[in-house]
Amino acid sequence: MSNPTYGRPVPGPVQSIERAAAILRLLARGSGRLGVGEIASSLELAKGTAHGILRTLQRVGFVEQDRATGKYQLGAALLHLGTSYLDVNELRSRAINWADALAARSGEAVRIGAPLEGSVLVVHHVFRPDDSLQTLDVGSLLPLHATALGKILLAYDVELAGVLQRGELTAFTRRTIVAPKVLARALGEVREHGWATDTEELTPGQASLAAPIRGYGGLVGTTSTRCILFDQRGRLVSVVQKEHQQYFPKPGWVEHDAVEIWRNLERLVPQALRNAGIGADQVVAVGIANQRETVVLWDRHTGVPIGHAIVWQDTRTDELVEELAARPFAATVHERTGLPLATYFSAPRIRWLLDHLPGVRERAERGDVIVGTMESWLIWNLTGGPDGGVHVTDVTNASRTLLMNLHTLAWDAELLSFFDIPRRMLPEIRSSTETYGRTTRVVPGIRIGAALGDQHAALFGQTCFAPGEAKCTYGTGSFLLMNTGHVPAHSTHGLLTTVGYKIGEEPAVYALEGSIAITGSLVQWFRDGLGLIGSAPEIETLARTVADNGGCYIVPAFSGLFAPYWRSEARGVIAGLTSYITKGHLARAVLEATGWQTREVVDAMNADSGLELRTLKVDGGMTADNLLMQFIADVLNVPVVRPMVVETVSLGAAYAAGLAVGYWPDLEGLRHNWHRAAQWSPGMDPARRESEYGNWRRAVELTFGWMRPHDGVAVAPQGR
Repeated sequence: MSNPTYGRPVPGPVQSIERAAAILRLLARGSGRLGVGEIASSLELAKGTAHGILRTLQRVGFVEQDRATGKYQLGAALLHLGTSYLDVNELRSRAINWADALAARSGEAVRIGAPLEGSVLVVHHVFRPDDSLQTLDVGSLLPLHATALGKILLAYDVELAGVLQRGELTAFTRRTIVAPKVLARALGEVREHGWATDTEELTPGQASLAAPIRGYGGLVGTTSTRCILFDQRGRLVSVVQKEHQQYFPKPGWVEHDAVEIWRNLERLVPQALRNAGIGADQVVAVGIANQRETVVLWDRHTGVPIGHAIVWQDTRTDELVEELAARPFAATVHERTGLPLATYFSAPRIRWLLDHLPGVRERAERGDVIVGTMESWLIWNLTGGPDGGVHVTDVTNASRTLLMNLHTLAWDAELLSFFDIPRRMLPEIRSSTETYGRTTRVVPGIRIGAALGDQHAALFGQTCFAPGEAKCTYGTGSFLLMNTGHVPAHSTHGLLTTVGYKIGEEPAVYALEGSIAITGSLVQWFRDGLGLIGSAPEIETLARTVADNGGCYIVPAFSGLFAPYWRSEARGVIAGLTSYITKGHLARAVLEATGWQTREVVDAMNADSGLELRTLKVDGGMTADNLLMQFIADVLNVPVVRPMVVETVSLGAAYAAGLAVGYWPDLEGLRHNWHRAAQWSPGMDPARRESEYGNWRRAVELTFGWMRPHDGVAVAPQGR
């Protein structure tokens, strides 16, 4: 095995996974060798780009070049791959998630691979449970058919497996599979179970177990669109993804092109089916999870959007919101919707579009221009668009508009009047899980069985079906939702009251939501702003160099505080700084900030709901940090649990759609699909917990009142 490559750039990085995968598929389908020009022409690549990727693949033996003709053919080694958005340490961090669970289950050495786009392996990880040795080995020259890791690749790329099986399989140990039919059966078992094993690889007596690492994200997110296929056990079968462009026409403005998102969906769905080797008739239902609060206007008759979609992050409506907040009816908005009157939600954006786009209000009042959040736009297009498209939304997305009454689950006439929005332009509100219609475009005939906002889908995917169950998604920011049952719990502690989900004709299930603005982005600031680490996963290693925070606390109020304070004038502080503090203490304080912020939100939820959190289910990129997860368990004094399947947003949409069409019989059946990958139990002394929590809250108070309203300039202490 080659030496580990922690912290160093991968030589000859391939900047595009998709392009590398496309070249491999092209070579796998080809009957002979292909030259650089042929490959570049077939894939519409620049010749230099194709040549650079081929040279990288050749360097590690994944493609071979004929010296006489200069043409390329498929090789039999692993792909050596670096990407522009996953460095070696980030790959290592993701690999460890699976290694922990699989090593504990198997008691063997574990090799972890990551198939991306259904065909490409990018990381090789070995974990030995008898000690703490962890070795990352990118680009090992391992023969595919003779390794557990290689079998994962072959199992998820049928074409590549077919090419390999038509050739001669070399024996590397006495147990290496060399019979094509035996290999075919073995690959079938890999696809069924979701992992592969090998009792002997290159080294006699060395056992290994391999499984795919799978990505994060919903179906229609803020930066990309993903299409994921799941089977009846909730296992990922195929995943494809494509980013869409972000538009920033003015400071504070954020826009998307709704047509681009629809076109991406048109390409991704057939691609996901092809990668899985199935037809549309084998798909029982479609579920959509989407970025919430983003709104798009379009012409009912032509299907053409009226300008760009305005994204949830957009703040152009701040003056409008201030004006509306001064009106007597403003206090009623929170009572009826469970939400504060803020730029974050949809109604002010719709009003802004009606006020600023010439002629649109008149067309909207006639019903010629309609509006929706992103799931409405996609469902309308999938069911026919101008030719009979269904204009609907679900209760979770409607609950984020400031226009739906939380109790009646209907558009509220007085709220519509307050925001001056015509009823005729709005979609029909439906439950989260029911058949809205069948697709007539892209892949005709599939039932559309669910739509949920992304965080609500994650709640569903984490099977938080009982009051008091909660999940937290840890990313750039973090979102904590708690199921509060069939009666909305109105918050007096700065939380949002929202609809969790609604199953068919059953009563709606409500939730409390707490948003934490800065969690993963604080680690990014520590890396990029301070330069104290080279990659995000290194912060755990650095934090472990010290036993505690040394009395130092970092409150990351970079642009104010979210739940439960909602103090927009607050700004971040580092408190308790002394000459004793090292970068290790700062690293620990960075991680602990996420833990203490989670504690504040959970305390508020327990108080508002009258329930008590007993376990926190977690997902998102930060859950790879074991030190952080342990700290969260310690400060909450409850177990923290991470599931085996981490795509909880997409999985939740799939669960809801499958439930609507009877693919899964009931919620209990979905619970059986949920499996624990890791658990952290609390172990902190209660007196220490409360003492440090008191210190944290004193540090938070130091952030208040830092900004003065007269000029938006930070107030600095006077004197020297």
